[in-house]
Amino acid sequence: MTVRTTGTRLAVAGFAGSFGVWALCFTALYAVLSVGCAWNWQEVSLGGLSALRLALIVLWFTHLALLVGLFAAQWRQPAESASAPTTIFLRRAGHATTAAAFCAILWLGLTLHTTQICT
Repeated sequence: MTVRTTGTRLAVAGFAGSFGVWALCFTALYAVLSVGCAWNWQEVSLGGLSALRLALIVLWFTHLALLVGLFAAQWRQPAESASAPTTIFLRRAGHATTAAAFCAILWLGLTLHTTQICT
């Protein structure tokens, strides 16, 4: 596999995959919240937090870490692999959409530690 092919694939992965990670995070948080409320995880305390809140925060941080890893992989992409105009566009679009998805996930989880759950 050549560097150019790897660079293009990484650019497309960043462009298409970043909001896929956001969608996965949104769905997983909603599912864990629903299951946790149904099974009374909010009644179990772990380290000063309810088990449900802790599970949601860990899930949120995991998805943030996935996007940071994707952005780091895009950033470390060799400059010589971005010589074609299409690859340059995809690389910039990948950076932009990854940053936007990171902000969306950050906004989604900012209230996890302050709001009431299962009310």
